[in-house]
Formats: sequence, structure tokens, C-alpha cells
Amino acid sequence: MTVIADRPRLWRHQQRAIEFAHECWHDGHGALLALDRGCGKTRVALELIERDDDGGPALVLCPKSVVPAWVKQAEGFDGMLVVPLLGTSEQRATTLRAALDTTGGHKRWVFVTNYEAAAWESRGVRGKEIVNPLSKALQDIRWRTVVCDESHAIKAVAGATNKWVRRLRTDRKLALSGTPMPHAPIDILGQSNWLMPMRTNLELRRKLGVRAMPWTKTRFVNRFCTTKRIPGVPADIITGYKNQDELAACLDVFQYAVKAADVLDLPPVQDVEIPIALSPEERRAYDSVLSDMLLDLDSGTLPVSNALHRLLVLQQITSGAVKDEKGQTHVVGRSKLDALIDFLGGVDEPVVCFGRFRHDLDNIAAAAKATAHPHFELSGRKSQLGDWQTCTKRRGVLGVQMQSGSSGIDLTRARLNVYVSTGFSFGEWEQSRARTHRPGQTRNVVYYRMVAQESVDEHVCAALRDRGGVIESVVSALKGERGCKT
Repeated sequence: MTVIADRPRLWRHQQRAIEFAHECWHDGHGALLALDRGCGKTRVALELIERDDDGGPALVLCPKSVVPAWVKQAEGFDGMLVVPLLGTSEQRATTLRAALDTTGGHKRWVFVTNYEAAAWESRGVRGKEIVNPLSKALQDIRWRTVVCDESHAIKAVAGATNKWVRRLRTDRKLALSGTPMPHAPIDILGQSNWLMPMRTNLELRRKLGVRAMPWTKTRFVNRFCTTKRIPGVPADIITGYKNQDELAACLDVFQYAVKAADVLDLPPVQDVEIPIALSPEERRAYDSVLSDMLLDLDSGTLPVSNALHRLLVLQQITSGAVKDEKGQTHVVGRSKLDALIDFLGGVDEPVVCFGRFRHDLDNIAAAAKATAHPHFELSGRKSQLGDWQTCTKRRGVLGVQMQSGSSGIDLTRARLNVYVSTGFSFGEWEQSRARTHRPGQTRNVVYYRMVAQESVDEHVCAALRDRGGVIESVVSALKGERGCKT
């Protein structure tokens, strides 16, 4: 067993996490380390891989934005060779095979890649079937350890990513997530299915004398959920949860959870709302879409997927833009842009600005330019996090797309956060807040939320604050606000 003496000492909860993972593996199933933001779950995973005497290669699956963080943190592990799999699928597969062929399967090799690149086998593109060579290469290997970082990525038990991960061959399964149930308890089902194979699940539960964790969604819903039938909707809608003590007992077998507030001494945080008055043009566009949506809800002709699309359109309008049927973006106002310019004009320090839509990112860039702030972006189209982190200038605005910047990155250079818009995921929202409020932050952290008055923004904000089901809460609030029949 290799232990590096000059490495910072593990916190007590990290030591317990390592022990818990070994206990789970000894019992024949995987472990979920639900360590809250900043509690060092990546360090724990690397320690587990390095201390493994039996050896064998390890695979880390994570969001794309987190790959550099794994490589960076592994620099302190001298006996570990960490290889990020980058480039095209063919290039990633070639890098993987070449490394293993060269070393003969070195027991300290760790390969890191993102879910999106790995978890698909073939796709139809322009009438042709494209095969993913990386997927096959990863499935051909017998892994000693497979780590699913931000494991809520496999929460959908019937999802393609979950099915692909379950086909990987490995001796040890490790899931990491600060928010394993980002929306609701049912989000744990896909993760538990990977960590607790059905036979292992049943055998272990017989030994412990308690009921097994449900394997299918139907059984989970029947056992732990309350439901409601809505006309026109093919399946029952989950309205709440029951038997929570029993569910907690099931989770205790494979999950070790730690809250940051219990183990870390972090500076205070403050939440500030910036009210935004929509312009007449924005209000007309907003009311038009909302009226059509409420009429369809009243008539019972609005499918759930269409309701979600309408909510997205309403959100876009509050940011001053709307897309037509061809996907072209049209600007309908600049209320949030003007408010952001006013805000940045009075700031002389680094700022992180979150936005859900590309139009939000464009507004963040425009506001930074108007106020002479150096501008950087972290999104699906740009990756300038490192440039922002190493910027020597006193100021600097980092525009972050919610999906790209809500997991696994360090934004502690800033203490000020501005949310131009947010998504509907409580887990994504909570994770994004943890990017600046984490170990290494020594100053009070402030979260500013731009909220368009008398709009969907207010309802999304309330639902996130109450940790409720955002989409259901927003639709219900909009209907009640306009007196729509239910």
C-alpha cells in the first residue's frame, strides 16, 4: 500500500469514506460517497485507487468540465499515471490502447474521460451508422475500479448512459456526488442499480434482515412514492414520497453522506435578489406566450414536454430574447443586460455570471465589454476557465453556462456570483453555488439573482428555495396566478 507522507492529511470524514468504500467492496457491491461540495471526494477516490495493492487500471467517468480537475488533483500522487482521453473517439481509443500496451496494464494507471464521449456505441448520422471505437475499447477492458463522478449523470435507470455504464466490467464500483438526488428521491434508482446488482442486492438484504432496494422504477414508485392520475398524461405523476425511513435504511447500505456544514468551516453566504422590470416589448411577448400556454393547460391539450418548452420560452423572454420556429434568436429587449451593466459598473473585483441560454452568455460578454472588465467564458462553445483563474488583472468576468459550470470546478477566485437565469434542477443550482463557496474561499460569498418581476423567474426562484419540484411548482403557480381552471 502506497501512502505519500508529505501529502496534506486527510480529514476525518475522508478517512471514514475510504473505510466505508472498502466495507462495501468487501460485501460485494459498490459505494456511493455523497460528500457535499468541497468535502474532498476526488481526493478520496484517488487515495482508494493508489492504495489498492491488487492493482489494475482505473476508469473515471465525469462531466467534460471536470476532466482537467481530475488531472490537476492527481499531480500530488507520484505513483499514479493519469491519462485524460481527449480528441476524437478514434484518438481516445488509440491513446487508451497504446498506454495499456506500453505498460502491460500498470496498476496505477487512471484514465479519465467524459460521459458524453464514452457512453454511446453507435449513432445514425446523415443516413450512416457511426460506431464509437472508444466505447468498445472501454468495454473490452476488465477494470479494477470504475469511478462515476457526479454520478447523478446515471440517475435515469432506463437512460442510455446508465445502460452503458452497467455493461462495463469492473471489480470495484465507486460513485461520487454531492447531490445524488438532484430533483427527487427517485433519482437514486439508476445509481443504486449500478452499485447494487440484483443478485447482490437480494443476498445482502437477506443477511441484514431488511427488504431489498427496488430494482425497477415501477416497484420504487409503488413502495416510496405517492402518485396522481392526470387526464391526457400516459403515466401517473409523482406527487410526493412515503416510507422515507425505510428508504434511508436502504441507502445506508451503499451510501456514505457528508454535509459541508458539518465538517467544513466556510465563510458566510448572502442571497440578494435584483428585481428586473421587463420592458413593454418584453412584457407583450411574455404575456402572449403565457396566455397561449394557459389556454392549452385549461383545455387539457398541452403535453408535459410541450409545457416544458413553453416554460423555456418564457425564461428566454425574461432574458430579452426569443427563438422562432427556425431556431433563429430575436432580441425583444435588454432589461437584464442593462441591469448587469449597472452591476458590473460598480464592481472592482472578479465576478462569476451564470446563464442558462447562449443569449445570456452573449449579454454577459456585452456587459463586460461595456464596463471594461476582462471577459472569459466557460460553456459548450468556449473553455476559458484556466485563463480566468490565472488572469493577473484585478478584475475579470467569467460567463458560465449552467450546464458547464455547475459541477466539479473551482471558482474561488471570485466571491460575487450573478445569476442572469437558472435551470429547473435544484441539484444543478446547488452545485453551481458550491463553485465559489468551497475550501479555499476566505471571503464572504454573495449570490445575486436577477428576477424579472411578475414572471416565471419568481416562481423558479421560489421553487429552488423550497427545494420543490420546479416544473410542477411553476406550472401550478402560473395557473393559480391567472385563474386558470385546473
